Amino acid sequence: MNPAAAVVLFPHSDDLLASAARHIVAQATTLPDLTGCVVLLPGLLFASDLRHHLLDAATAAGHTALLGPAIGTTEQWLAEQVPLAEPVPGRARRELLLVNAIRQHPDVFGEQDPWTLADSLITLFDELTLHRIPVDAGLDDFRRRLQSAYGLAGTPPEPFDREARIVQRLWQAWHVQLQAEDLLDPGAAQLLQLATLRDRPHTRHIYFVGIDAPTGAEAEWIDAVLAGGNGQLLLHRAMSGAQSNHPVWQQLLASATLSLIHI
Repeated sequence: MNPAAAVVLFPHSDDLLASAARHIVAQATTLPDLTGCVVLLPGLLFASDLRHHLLDAATAAGHTALLGPAIGTTEQWLAEQVPLAEPVPGRARRELLLVNAIRQHPDVFGEQDPWTLADSLITLFDELTLHRIPVDAGLDDFRRRLQSAYGLAGTPPEPFDREARIVQRLWQAWHVQLQAEDLLDPGAAQLLQLATLRDRPHTRHIYFVGIDAPTGAEAEWIDAVLAGGNGQLLLHRAMSGAQSNHPVWQQLLASATLSLIHI
């Protein structure tokens, strides 16, 4: 791959996938072989369109076929690169574990339907883990970390304290259930995989396309990849406002301002 800026911005009016495909093909030095790079997307829904645009760009460059690249999501890439020894339960099993934890605390949750409550809390618990809020944090520390993770400035509204107390108690009970069954929740699994990848040398160039709101750990990993010259972040210009509040992500985009490529 040719050396280039770590962050590439495209006009908001452009088709991001088409622009990214042209950029990737233009950067390649081994066409039609793109096995030396990986493209990570926010979701697999975009993979088919990206492949189509890559082939169009390659055809325009005089190649009617392509070998590679690997295209997937961060989650898929992590699972492939860092297999886990401990099982990670699926959502259905996790909800069942959470329902069991809720039923053990009737004084806290009263007559609320445990299944409805579990369904709404699973995603929240993943986010808490990915924001590295420790399970054993005291209530004050937990409240402060929760407030920081969600960007709540100043004094939070009164209901926040009660909700933080309930969420903390249930979150701790849920982790007791996971540990009792020797299970690793998906958030903890991703943190472990990202930490492992950061310590490994990269053999392929990684393009992060349209990933504009990473978790803190994901932002740190992407930053490490870019800093090592092993990848590029491809975004719409409007995305550079950074939906992620993580300081590493904000600093990455801010420091890249002077070296952005506008296509």
